[in-house]
Amino acid sequence: MAGLFHGGIIATGSYVPEKVITNHDLERIVDTSDEWIVTRTGIRERRIADSNTATSDLATMAARRALESARLTPQDIDMIVVATVTPDMHFPSTACLVQRNIGATNASAFDLEAACSGFLYGIIVANQFVATGLCRNVMVIGAECLSKFVNWKDRNTCVLFGDGAGAVIVSRVGEGYGFLSQVLGVMAAEQTCSCWRPGAPESRRLSRRLKGNYTTSIWREARSSSLLCGSWLPWQRRRYREPGLQRSRWIS
Repeated sequence: MAGLFHGGIIATGSYVPEKVITNHDLERIVDTSDEWIVTRTGIRERRIADSNTATSDLATMAARRALESARLTPQDIDMIVVATVTPDMHFPSTACLVQRNIGATNASAFDLEAACSGFLYGIIVANQFVATGLCRNVMVIGAECLSKFVNWKDRNTCVLFGDGAGAVIVSRVGEGYGFLSQVLGVMAAEQTCSCWRPGAPESRRLSRRLKGNYTTSIWREARSSSLLCGSWLPWQRRRYREPGLQRSRWIS
């Protein structure tokens, strides 16, 4: 890997709408409770954008705060990557709208769609451009307005999603700093995925298999951590305790 630059995060920025919906608010809408939600997700509240606020608006605010934190100008940004599944429109991309809004006249821009993992994919993509020298400063933004598509009568999904944006600037850093390694993977064949069907009736538009997602996530986290540490063996078995259960399960 000789000749590559070291890439790392030099600044962050975030923005969330003012409106808050707490778990106690949801208790009055669906059959759920604050204790049930917190135990399984850790979520206590979510932010909700109004009807006049788009994903690009949230992303733009986060981008400006990241620039301020980094003490960079918009012209210092070489590329903008926006990870989202709720773009303002199919084209131009949300990243192009952000580029226009902040005046990053030297930046290329594109959207990346990988759902919950989109921001991580975006950071890894950005690091490749920095490491190879094609870019010096890449802005990565994760932004969503999922509340506009949530079925607020479905307790399996409405407790999970909200609106907001987070931005980072990935730039060249000194040796010994920045990203050390990365692992990507997917298990879509296990039929444990969340699904969003834009053309479906509202009751079936956004669905999620909570138990399958939780188990799969734990397994992948254990495997990824081991791979990064160089100690993964396919037959390794690890014990974990699922929240809400009185027994442990093995994953292998």
